[in-house]
Amino acid sequence: MLLGLATVATAWGAYQASVWGGRQDTALTSSTLLSGEAADWNQFADSTRSFDQSLFIEIIAIIAEGGQPDDPRVLVFSESFSEPGQAAFQEWLDRDDLDDPFESETYDEAVYGLGRQKYAESDAAFQAAQTANNNSDDYVLASAFFASVLFLAGVSSALDGARIRETVLGGAGLTLLGALIFLLTLPVA
Repeated sequence: MLLGLATVATAWGAYQASVWGGRQDTALTSSTLLSGEAADWNQFADSTRSFDQSLFIEIIAIIAEGGQPDDPRVLVFSESFSEPGQAAFQEWLDRDDLDDPFESETYDEAVYGLGRQKYAESDAAFQAAQTANNNSDDYVLASAFFASVLFLAGVSSALDGARIRETVLGGAGLTLLGALIFLLTLPVA
């Protein structure tokens, strides 16, 4: 009976370890892809900010030469801003201060927000992969305990002396009980 229970439990543990390993692989792949997307979005955001700032420098140069915000040259440059850049520039005009309009939280979130979101999703996928890996490892450990039960139960039949045989079988039974309790605490994939 010990051999049968340990065999079934070992097979279940191996199956669950395999399923959790597959989930780990899927989550790691997702994390890698999302991290690449995040890097692409951040690179695009850096380019957008650089472009907007270079246009702003041109506008500042026109204003420094005596031009006004409604100067046609300023309008040409301001219409070339990115969409978040146009909003930030308009906010800068409305505030009438000399701060860099592209350092505001609103602009930063509009330009870098998607990249940050992708990095957060990548981190979540990586955490899911770690959890799956831990679950897989726990099922492998449970299977190792069941393999010990198989060994002890098998060896006991070859032992001389009833007391030794019963002691080894008792140890196998206790190991089986402990391993079953551990197995029942594990999440099922």
